[in-house]
Amino acid sequence: MIAVGAAGRVAGRDTYDDFDHFGGGSPHPAARLVVLGHRDAPEITDRQILLTTGIEDAIAVARKLADGKDVGLMGGGVLAAAIEAGLVDDVVVHRGALTSRERGARKA
Repeated sequence: MIAVGAAGRVAGRDTYDDFDHFGGGSPHPAARLVVLGHRDAPEITDRQILLTTGIEDAIAVARKLADGKDVGLMGGGVLAAAIEAGLVDDVVVHRGALTSRERGARKA
């Protein structure tokens, strides 16, 4: 199952940047974070994994890291790609607010 209250996490690169790289960790204190993107991320730490090969691979890695527990998806692009690929069982929405200043600070 893919769910928000999850041990495995997949975040899109824009979400990763918007949340200041999650401080080098993950939104879940015990879980590693899989970041799906198409550009380098030199700030990736040993608690994070950058994948550029697509949503299927990102979710497969997150499922393995979750050890049978749920996988959470973070960011609209990641969620849309997972739904399109038929990989989503349930959707539970948690809204996190970003100020316009934080969104405007995103690097290209």
